[in-house]
Amino acid sequence: MPAQVRAEVFSLKDTIEIGLKNNWDIVLADIAKESSLYSLRSGRGDFDPSVSIGTEKSNSNAFTNSSNTTTDTDTDSYSVAISGKTPFGPSYSTSMNASKALTDTTITGIDPEESKTFTNTWKTTLTVPLLKGGWKTNARLSLDKAERVYLLNGLKLKKAQIEKTAEIINAYLDLSLASYSLTSKTRSLERAKETLEKAKIRIKAGSVAKIEEFSSELAVNNRELDVINATIDLETKRENLLDLLKLPLDQDFQAKEVVVPKESMELNYDNQLKQVTAKNIDLRLNLISIKNTHSDLAAAKLNRLPTLDLKGSFSLAGSDDETLSNAWKYTFDKNRTKSWTVGLTLTMPIGNRQPYYQMMSSINSLKTNELNNARTLVQVEQDLKKAIRNIESKEKQIGISELKRKNSELQMEAAKSRFSVGKISADKLLEFQDDYLNADIALQQAKYDFLKEIVTLDKLNGVAHAVE
Repeated sequence: MPAQVRAEVFSLKDTIEIGLKNNWDIVLADIAKESSLYSLRSGRGDFDPSVSIGTEKSNSNAFTNSSNTTTDTDTDSYSVAISGKTPFGPSYSTSMNASKALTDTTITGIDPEESKTFTNTWKTTLTVPLLKGGWKTNARLSLDKAERVYLLNGLKLKKAQIEKTAEIINAYLDLSLASYSLTSKTRSLERAKETLEKAKIRIKAGSVAKIEEFSSELAVNNRELDVINATIDLETKRENLLDLLKLPLDQDFQAKEVVVPKESMELNYDNQLKQVTAKNIDLRLNLISIKNTHSDLAAAKLNRLPTLDLKGSFSLAGSDDETLSNAWKYTFDKNRTKSWTVGLTLTMPIGNRQPYYQMMSSINSLKTNELNNARTLVQVEQDLKKAIRNIESKEKQIGISELKRKNSELQMEAAKSRFSVGKISADKLLEFQDDYLNADIALQQAKYDFLKEIVTLDKLNGVAHAVE
């Protein structure tokens, strides 16, 4: 005989991890978040200073026929420059240049003349936008928007994880309940078979009529049909969960029974509303969209303004000249120069209608986002009231179901005792067994429905349900 394959039992926590890992929407949302992080870092890198370092060597040789003069010059040059811009508008640049020139001047028949020239220059330039400077610059607005886009994608990823977690929990609870129902109905079938055998014994003894055997057999057949239907329902719930987890449908997947907390929940609407309005993912997404639209509107208004730039520069230059003439006469000259420049440049956007239409588009987008946020807030308030009402209702239903189960259990045990002494028929005993079976399954259903409502409340609060 072939070896029996042992079904693999997954906990709810492991099932959620599998579902989140295999979900394409979450994978894509994670990639979008990572991409927006790179865009944000790229935007921040736009304000990093640029450094350039250079060196150069040159040679020139000139001959003048009229004076029979040959001039040979070797020049070594070095440069360092730093430039960049700030998020608040001003841009800057600083450069240093140094060079050394060696010149030999030779006249035919006369001793050569040698000279050395050392030159260095330092210059700093600062450009300040007067009308578009300060905190709200296009560069600053773009960087702020990139930061919010990163936060936006992070919230979208979190929302996808929360929604998928809730979906997996509900499907897992459905499978667990189907498994519990199948187990209970299988036990009920065994009890019915035992009752049938006892009925046959009583018939042989002549204590009851033959009709009791027929009714007991009918009860067994009905329970076998219940087991078949429960098996089909279990298979359907299993395939639904496997499809949600992106696992092969032929995998033998079994769910554990989920423990539902017994402690009573005290939910205050006002306190819950404060938490939900602060943490709800949809409301937070709307708020970020509104802020981004404000940034677009501010950028459009800035683009409509003329540009007035104040530019100032300051430089220091110096040179040292050493000359040894053909008459062996040595001379040394030192030169120092300071200079500064200040200027204004005004640029008028005449005939450019694009910023105006951008501004009007941003205004309409802002109105739309604010209306969507108001609508979402109303919907969240309604969903919160419904969730609290459902939780309180399901909690009461658990208490009622526990009492019904306890009563039906007592009645079933009493019926067993009465049946064993021949005071009631097999039909009556089977009826009490059915009541207990239905009450037991109804209690488990009530517990899982209560847990589903807790998951819904957690979704409104922007958190995934904690699974132990």
